[in-house]
Amino acid sequence: MQKMVELRRKLPVAAFRAEILEKIRSCKALVVSGATGSGKSTQVPQFLLEEEAIIKGNKEVSIVCT
Repeated sequence: MQKMVELRRKLPVAAFRAEILEKIRSCKALVVSGATGSGKSTQVPQFLLEEEAIIKGNKEVSIVCT
C-alpha cells in the first residue's frame, strides 16, 4: 500500500490535486488536460473518491471518466 501511495505522489497530476478539487467544487464540469501517463484518468477520479467518500463520508458517489 505504501509503495502505491509513493507512486501516486510521483505522477504529475498529484501537484494539482488541491487546484483540481477547488475547481470541481466551483464548476458544473471540468476538463483536465495533460500528457499521456500524467495520472489524469486514474488519479483525478481517485481524488474525487477520497474527497467525497472518505473525507466527507458521502456513501453515494458517482464518478465518470471519459
